[in-house]
Amino acid sequence: MPPKNIAKHSTMRADGRSIKGVPKLENWFAQVYIADHILSPAWRSLTKTATDILIVCLAKQGRAAKYKEKFGGRPVFQFTVTEGTKLLSISRTTFTRAIHELIDTGFVELVCPGGILNGRGRAADYTLGKAWRIWQPPPRNMSNITKARAARQKK
Repeated sequence: MPPKNIAKHSTMRADGRSIKGVPKLENWFAQVYIADHILSPAWRSLTKTATDILIVCLAKQGRAAKYKEKFGGRPVFQFTVTEGTKLLSISRTTFTRAIHELIDTGFVELVCPGGILNGRGRAADYTLGKAWRIWQPPPRNMSNITKARAARQKK
């Protein structure tokens, strides 16, 4: 009779991920409070795709906190490009651009980058950041508008 722990690990692939894959988002339950986020200038500057990805990240963060998936005291979640493209029906480029937009505005922080490690693929680890609270949009370049107004007034 084989030991009990062999059956437990039979659902693991060689790279350490589960054969079952990522649970469907419809099966998750997480409390997501977005009222503070929506009122910020950082939220209003985001693209529609970035806001959709941020809502999924908020749910993933809540799930990671519930199941105590932490690194350095902060809940950490993984959001792969493949998962994002299937879930939101967007291209890889759009997903990557939106994730970088969230990192630049401070909503998401990259804890550990993904990539190839010892010949195995590894998903990036993210956590929610707090830098978005003090983020301000860059100043707008109004030089073209002032030139157009000056030209209009000369007529």
